[in-house]
Amino acid sequence: MPDKSEYYKTWAVYYRNRARIKKCRAAVHIEDKNDQPFWTHVFQQYMPHESFDFIPYTRIAQNKETGSNVCLKYRDLGCLSQEFLIAIDSDERYLFKEKKMDAVHYVLQTYTYSIENHYCNPLTVNRAFLLRNRFENTSFDFERFLRTFSRTIYPSFIYYLYSEKCRDGIVGKKEFIKLWDLAPPMIIDIDAGGINYLKAVKELTDEKIEALKCKYPAVSVSDMEDEFKTLGLMPDNTCLYVRGHNLFDKLITSIMKTIYGKQIKEYMKDLPDEEKSKYSSHRPNTTHEYFSQSLQYDYPEMEKIGEDIKSIFLTN
Repeated sequence: MPDKSEYYKTWAVYYRNRARIKKCRAAVHIEDKNDQPFWTHVFQQYMPHESFDFIPYTRIAQNKETGSNVCLKYRDLGCLSQEFLIAIDSDERYLFKEKKMDAVHYVLQTYTYSIENHYCNPLTVNRAFLLRNRFENTSFDFERFLRTFSRTIYPSFIYYLYSEKCRDGIVGKKEFIKLWDLAPPMIIDIDAGGINYLKAVKELTDEKIEALKCKYPAVSVSDMEDEFKTLGLMPDNTCLYVRGHNLFDKLITSIMKTIYGKQIKEYMKDLPDEEKSKYSSHRPNTTHEYFSQSLQYDYPEMEKIGEDIKSIFLTN
């Protein structure tokens, strides 16, 4: 059976050489092909005069490893350099201060749970909606909704992180996600700012918090909050640190589709017949490309990515 470490080392050499041949500044291994629009636009933002060769992980039959695990193998085998690095979702590695998850070891990370969390930035959502549909969202205040959502789930998230850190199994990831990724999915009341959903989540989380206070009678919640606050996690931005795939793919995109259904008829009313026909088969699209083109770069989690990129390529 071939040595897997040699297998990865061989590919690392190949990727470095391929980047040189293509006259790229570096090869960047990413988790999935869907991640490429995000990292492409981020690198263009911080390194506008350079090109990079992105290598998406493609899962093959019988290979059950995730894209991030494959990327991290290159780190663990000492294959990374200024010419070959990896760019991955932080998941919860950042909050749990995993070692060697930094630019010094040629690892770029999202600092949010995943790329999808960046797509949930209110300004990004609205710009992506406009870019795709050619009319603005005037029906729903994403900033207010996500701030209230974040504040609502924050206490239960702190307990979840504490449980994960202690590995006591009291609050599992699936159990925490079920507090806000409701099943069956709830139709969000757009006109009321999603208050029906937020109320349902608050009821579930309040009940959970009371139960957890009994299970953790000696735990200082404020100490836990202070620890994670130093990393950037606060009540108002908790939506950046929970599992973004659930938040974006289910909640945010569902709201966007409802907004589209609410506004499209009004928008089409004043369009010429030729333009109306284009919208007859049009559906709201939430592909990564629209959100990547609409990214915001003025908040700490994104700014940290920029600092990492610059530290790798502009200080050596």
